[in-house]
Amino acid sequence: MNIRPLAASGKSQPPSSTLRTEKKLDSSQVETAKARASWGKSFENKSVSFNEIRGNGTSSNSRATPNRQPTTPSVPTPKGPPTPIVKESPARTTQSPQKGQQKTFVQDALDVNNEGEEDDDGQLGEGRLRLPPWQVDLLDIYIKTNGDNWKEQSGWPTSSSLKPTNNVEIFGVTRPYNRPNEVVSIDLSWNNLNGDFNNIEGFWNIQTLEVLHLGANRLTGLIPGYELRRLVLLKDLHLYRNGLNGNIPAEIGQLKLLSSLWLFENHLSGKLPDSLGGLTSLTDLRCNSNRLSGPIPSALAQCVNLKTLNLQKNNFTGNVNEDVLMNCIRLRDLRLWSNKLTGALTPEIESLRFLEVLLLHQNQISWVIPPSLGKCEHLVKLDLSKNKLRGELPKTFGSLQKLESLNVSNNPRINGKIPREFQQLRSLAFIDVSCTALTELEEFANAMRGGKTASQKTVEVVIEGFSVADASMTE
Repeated sequence: MNIRPLAASGKSQPPSSTLRTEKKLDSSQVETAKARASWGKSFENKSVSFNEIRGNGTSSNSRATPNRQPTTPSVPTPKGPPTPIVKESPARTTQSPQKGQQKTFVQDALDVNNEGEEDDDGQLGEGRLRLPPWQVDLLDIYIKTNGDNWKEQSGWPTSSSLKPTNNVEIFGVTRPYNRPNEVVSIDLSWNNLNGDFNNIEGFWNIQTLEVLHLGANRLTGLIPGYELRRLVLLKDLHLYRNGLNGNIPAEIGQLKLLSSLWLFENHLSGKLPDSLGGLTSLTDLRCNSNRLSGPIPSALAQCVNLKTLNLQKNNFTGNVNEDVLMNCIRLRDLRLWSNKLTGALTPEIESLRFLEVLLLHQNQISWVIPPSLGKCEHLVKLDLSKNKLRGELPKTFGSLQKLESLNVSNNPRINGKIPREFQQLRSLAFIDVSCTALTELEEFANAMRGGKTASQKTVEVVIEGFSVADASMTE
């Protein structure tokens, strides 16, 4: 062992000197020091522990007391020089994986010391690693969503390598060229992410996010409203086709820049929060195929820029909200089918002059079809089947020159003849009038078929389950 005396302070050395060992860095400490340097000094360093990321409750401020060997005081003798005291190094306690377990990339990186601060010898603490904040957040996301099992993980740290990510392209992550330390977009849709969404702090810490696409994965748990409201720059939030449950948090209404919200095909329940009315930039809202209930809130009428509203396959009750019909005049796609909606379809529907798709089937909507619906001249697809509608079909439907598909089947109280004006619908390709009280259907089918020129497509007219145009059974 190489022993050297401590540097003397002052002009003379004290009679009782203390000596310590001169320590050499092992290979793992050298590699870790090189890795730290490669991340660059341009980023603000942040200390993070493996235990903190794993969420086992270890505090980042806790300092482990090193096991130091007791020192023996020098005993001066009347003759000869004083006996020096040797100060031993602190014992290093690195945790090695058990037999049969693969060492993760985090454990590889953290095999130095337990503390992020430097020890007396200038070395990093064990169990801690210095990373820029955005890398810490990505690391949290990777670990808590079972990153080793993702379909695509290029650029992300893996269990076999720890690569500097300052200048590396990371799959699904967008950072502006002039702001490399800011993550503005994360798109990990269809990538086999698995974990409790409420427990992944990395998403909520990246407050520069504008796009967060996590659809078609296996995320579970609640949508954390309190944390979500921190993403004040968010424009796109896509969480569709996961296993999320609970209510839609009211805090989503605080994301004033949000333009696209896709929550469909989860297990969400409760009512649509009125706070959604504060999303005046919202253009696309899709909450279909959940377990939502209650009335369609009038607050949605404040979302005047809505172009797509899809609430199909839920348990909504009450009327088709007339406030929404009157104010959301930019709507192009309105899908409310397979709910429990009642009441009449009000004349305010005429306000939706740009509407292209209107699907209201499988509800309990009653009364007559409003003639004002014929003013929605951009309609391409209209489905009012399986309701409780009554009366005659409006003659104004003859103005729907872009209409390709019309279904009014399974409304037993719709009666009378199909108006002659329907023969003017040159774009019409499909009409289903089965299970109604309409009369002279075969004459109408023949008229529609005969009115077409060779260059125009044949109209399929469904009567009592049969297609008159080609005499084939339809499903």
